[in-house]
Amino acid sequence: MTSISYDRIFNHFLGLVEDNKFWSISKDDTTELLTELLHKSVYSSYVYHLFSSISTEDPVQLLTYEMKHEVNEEVDKNFLIVALSKWMKYEWLSPQLNSVVNTAQMFAGKESKWYSQANHITELREMTELAYKEARDFIRDRNYINNDYLSNGGLS
Repeated sequence: MTSISYDRIFNHFLGLVEDNKFWSISKDDTTELLTELLHKSVYSSYVYHLFSSISTEDPVQLLTYEMKHEVNEEVDKNFLIVALSKWMKYEWLSPQLNSVVNTAQMFAGKESKWYSQANHITELREMTELAYKEARDFIRDRNYINNDYLSNGGLS
């Protein structure tokens, strides 16, 4: 079985998003939040089907896995780092769209300047949908390119 440290995945994810919350809270809280995003990503049905076995070992911060369709160890590792980071981005955006701040109606006076809440939610929804599509497409493309059935010309 092969393994990847959580840090490699977390570092790639943090390069995809800009959220000062991760830098303003303690390292332990940041690790806990990132671990939760990783778990949501790994155990989503679209990602989980990539593995014949997988385990998340939180105490040692290690993801141990065996791919269903292996290419080679290094290629698979790099693929998983990017795929899980993209899925974590989607999991990071989803709760923001469903936040009470976005669902509660806002009222403002003359002194306050507010931007259209509907436009903001529309933009956030589009960002979330794009992150989901990018994550799914990245996995789908690998499965398409590395498909034994297609590369052997179909049925013999």
